[in-house]
Amino acid sequence: MEVLEEKKNKIHQLINTIDDEMELDFLVNAFEKYETKKHGNLWNTLTDEQKKGVLLADSDSENEENLIDFEDLKIQWLSK
Repeated sequence: MEVLEEKKNKIHQLINTIDDEMELDFLVNAFEKYETKKHGNLWNTLTDEQKKGVLLADSDSENEENLIDFEDLKIQWLSK
């Protein structure tokens, strides 16, 4: 647990040395994205159009005729 606290303190120390607002904005954005992904809230970051695409892909995957064998997919991908 001590190591974890030391790492957190190091991050705080490093952040406290930054005086550039753009750099801080970048870090805030990075931490927020990490939090979103960490807690499974990625869905909430999608647009309505993206959500429709995910739901459509899920629906399409129910029909085995729409599925592609993983080995075939690797061959297609690697041949590009």
